[in-house]
Amino acid sequence: MNALKIFENAKKNNRMSHLYLLTGKVGVNKMDLVYDVCHLILKDYDKRENLIELIKNNNHTQIHYIKPDGNVIKKDQILNLQQTFSKTSLVDAPRIYIIEDVDLISTSAANSLLKFMEEPENALIYGLLTTSNQSSVLPTITSRAQIIRVLAKAENVVYNTLIENEELDSYLVKSISLITNDLTEGEQLVNDENLKLVIEFILNYFSNYKTFSIIDLNYINNIIVDRKLYHILIELLLINYEQLLKHSLGEEVFIDEIINDDTKKLELKYLLKNIDLLKAELIKQSSYININLSLDNLMLKLKKEV
Repeated sequence: MNALKIFENAKKNNRMSHLYLLTGKVGVNKMDLVYDVCHLILKDYDKRENLIELIKNNNHTQIHYIKPDGNVIKKDQILNLQQTFSKTSLVDAPRIYIIEDVDLISTSAANSLLKFMEEPENALIYGLLTTSNQSSVLPTITSRAQIIRVLAKAENVVYNTLIENEELDSYLVKSISLITNDLTEGEQLVNDENLKLVIEFILNYFSNYKTFSIIDLNYINNIIVDRKLYHILIELLLINYEQLLKHSLGEEVFIDEIINDDTKKLELKYLLKNIDLLKAELIKQSSYININLSLDNLMLKLKKEV
C-alpha cells in the first residue's frame, strides 16, 4: 500500500507523529495499513519472524486494539486503554493503540481519549485511528491528528505511483492526478516546469487567501505561455474550489492542503459563485480569447466578494 511510504519517510527522518487518523471510503481496508505501520514501528524492537502475524491477530503486548462495542466506542473501553498503558511495560518498545471507526466514539469516551492523548504516560506512544466518515470525527480529535487518506488500489493509479517519489510535493502529485488518469502523461507533467509553477501559484493563492495581490497576478501572467496551460489553471482552480465546497458541507476532501483558517470562513454562496464563474470560463475556451486579459478579469471576479 503506497500510503505506507508516508510513514516510512517520516520514520526515516525522525518525524513520526504520535497520532494519525487514517481515512478512506467504505470498502478500503484501512486496517491493512494500520498493521503495516505497527510492524514498521515495532520491527526495530521485536525481531520475531512472525511479528506481522502477531500484530494482525491482536496478539502483541505492545498494541491495544479498540473497535465499536455494538455501534459505539464506550468510555470504559478508553478507560481500559488508559489503565493498560499506565502499567510498566515488560518490553522496552513503543506502545500503540488502535481505534477502529473512531467516528463512532461516544462523547464521554471522546473526552477520556482527549485527556489520554494530551497526557500520555511516555513519549513512545502512538495512536492509529481509522474512519470511513471523516466529517463525523470530532474536530477535537482531527485537529490533533495527522490525517492520512487511504485510497483504493485502483482509485488513482497516477497518485499512488507518483507519491512513492518522496522528492515530489504532495500537493503537486494530487493536482497532477486530478488532471490526468494516464500514468505516462502524469510522469511527463511532473517534469513540466511551467505546470509546476502554476500549481505552486494555486497553492499560494489558497494558502494566502486574504493577502492575494496584483503582484501575484502579474507573476502568473508571465507563466501562462499557452492556451493549454491556461485551461489547466482554470480546471485546477475549479477543482480546488469544489474541494472547499465539499469541506464546508462536512464531506471528506482529497486536497486538504488548502484548508486553513481563511478558506474555512468562505461562505457557501461565495464558493458556489466562484465555481459557476470558473465553469463558464472553461466553456469560453472553445473560442478565441485574449488569455492574459481573461486571466486578469477572472482573478478580479474571484476575489471581488472576499
